[in-house]
Amino acid sequence: MHAESKYRCYNFDPLKLANTISELIEVKKGIALVAVVQGKIVGGLIGYLAEHYFGCDLAAYGLALFIDAEHRNGMVGPRLIKQYVAHARDKGASEIVFSNTTGYEMERVGRLFLRLGFSHDGYVFSLNGNAITE
Repeated sequence: MHAESKYRCYNFDPLKLANTISELIEVKKGIALVAVVQGKIVGGLIGYLAEHYFGCDLAAYGLALFIDAEHRNGMVGPRLIKQYVAHARDKGASEIVFSNTTGYEMERVGRLFLRLGFSHDGYVFSLNGNAITE
């Protein structure tokens, strides 16, 4: 996922990623799911729940969704997302939020989430490095 995304220019630390996933597994407000096909992990989805900054309702925020290339045209992605939604609701989330910050196949990913009942509520903007304009 890292190598395919806009984040490929940033450092990748497998230990940091493993620690993040472990923490999401251990904490009450974390969600970490994997998809297994014929005994092999072919996908994963991680996220967390947090209160809105303006009130006490919980929202579930997806951090990363990855599906092996050979499984991207099947049901692995939709199943992971549906499982994530179910876990988030079980943990009390009143809203589930995903964003595609990677820049990877934005239209295709967008169609998937719309097909699953999500609405397109806005955009993600980023400013990298010292590229501040006045």
